[in-house]
Amino acid sequence: MLLDSNILIYGAEKGEARLDEILDRTDLAVASVTCIGTLGFHRLSEIERNGLEMAIGRMKVLALDDAVVKRTISLRRQQPSHTTCRS
Repeated sequence: MLLDSNILIYGAEKGEARLDEILDRTDLAVASVTCIGTLGFHRLSEIERNGLEMAIGRMKVLALDDAVVKRTISLRRQQPSHTTCRS
């Protein structure tokens, strides 16, 4: 399962148990660019950031290549998003 930064950030919020449930899976991966977006999020507390670093440490980190980009686009198209990419 390839995780998006929103899943990680929202899952790390205080009182949110879903991230722990997700982390119990063994097939987790995160793109390297997702690490940047997640750990660089300006509203994270030190505790949240430390928890996310530990969580990401349990996952396979994929380099951002064409296959990862295409798979991420495919997965994001399956769910409506509240953000858009504009040039």
